[in-house]
Amino acid sequence: MDNGAAQLTPSGALQEVGVQFEEVDFFEDCMEEFRVQFEECMDRLGAQFKGCLDETGDEFEDCVEDVVTQSTGSVSELAVQIEECMAELGIQLQGSAEGSRPQFGSLMGLPGTQARGSMEGILAPPQSMELTGPHLEAYIEDVGSRLKGCVETVRQHCQEGVRELGAQFAGCIEEVTRLEQRRDQLVQELLQLEAPMAQAVEVLRAELGELRKCLTQVELERQSLQEERLLVKRQLFAAARDCTQSRVALATQQHEVEQFSILQGELEGQAQLLTEEVAQLREAQQNRLNALRSRLDSLGTARGQEDHPQTRQPSWDLRNYLQDGIKALEEQYEPRLQALERRRQAATDALVETRAQALDLRARLGPLREEAQKLALQRACLEERITLMQREREHSVTQYRDTVDTLEESTRKLKTELQIQRKKNEEIQTLRESLTKELDLYRGCPELHGKLIPATEGT
Repeated sequence: MDNGAAQLTPSGALQEVGVQFEEVDFFEDCMEEFRVQFEECMDRLGAQFKGCLDETGDEFEDCVEDVVTQSTGSVSELAVQIEECMAELGIQLQGSAEGSRPQFGSLMGLPGTQARGSMEGILAPPQSMELTGPHLEAYIEDVGSRLKGCVETVRQHCQEGVRELGAQFAGCIEEVTRLEQRRDQLVQELLQLEAPMAQAVEVLRAELGELRKCLTQVELERQSLQEERLLVKRQLFAAARDCTQSRVALATQQHEVEQFSILQGELEGQAQLLTEEVAQLREAQQNRLNALRSRLDSLGTARGQEDHPQTRQPSWDLRNYLQDGIKALEEQYEPRLQALERRRQAATDALVETRAQALDLRARLGPLREEAQKLALQRACLEERITLMQREREHSVTQYRDTVDTLEESTRKLKTELQIQRKKNEEIQTLRESLTKELDLYRGCPELHGKLIPATEGT
């Protein structure tokens, strides 16, 4: 991964390299088109120039023959006709040269001016020769031969100039071909340099995509675990709340049971006291009754039958008094005993109900304790799982940071390589501009024009 990451390149650099490739292809197409047009122009120019030379040579020969065949007229008229013929020849050559290429206008106009300049030397007769009779015909033939030689010389110079021009254009074409080969070589070197970079970029993009997928999966797992943790927290909160409510209810009921137990003890103590008091009262009353009965019996036996009618009435009165006392005691203590009995019964019922509720709460407390233990165990498992996930996340973050650092380092290296490649591209651009300037110079042909003018002037 480190070797692949060391050759990472930004997408902007790839776009710049693609633009440079398009510029190189466009330059190659322009060079090819220019070469084809240049060859066509050279062929067309050579054909036109050759045709013009042949046509003007034929016309000049016809003109010379017409002049030679003339038998009448003076030398001045002959010279004027020859000058007109040469001027017409120069105008035709100049017009044809201007129609084919403007750079050869001065060259094509030279035959007429050169003919005018040397006309006096060609037409000047010898001082001792008389221009009459056969001497005139010989002079005319001599002038015609000189003119033909002049035309041949001009034609030869023009052909030499055309050959030299063709040689220079051929050299230009060879130079352009060499530069194109150099350009192709540089393009191949550029492609060879960028091929491993492109492969490394693809590999790193694939690895980056996998890392992003892993990061997305880890993020989704983290979110799901967070949601699960929140759900477990809610369940734990609900269980803790229910457990707390149950504990509060149990504590309340236990307090009520304790209060009922205390109240029951107090009521039982009061009932016991009242029972003992009633027993004491009954025993005292019974003792009094027994004492009265024994006293009554002793009194009855002592008096005999005589006093029986007199003592019966007090005994009944005493009995009635005792019965009234017993009734009064019963009326006094019976409601209290009944109230105590009712309170005792109510306390017994409340105690039974409280015991039943306590048993129910104890029965409900068992599953709640088990559920609380399960939730505590689940909470411990979740906390351990969260701890492991945090460790894995820290490890993933550390690994991701290391990967980012590696990618940044490779990006810096590739930026350096990209700057070097840009410098090479700038050199190629400079070379292309120099080639364009040379082509413009070749199109102007100033050197060729400067070489052809002295060659024609020397002839």
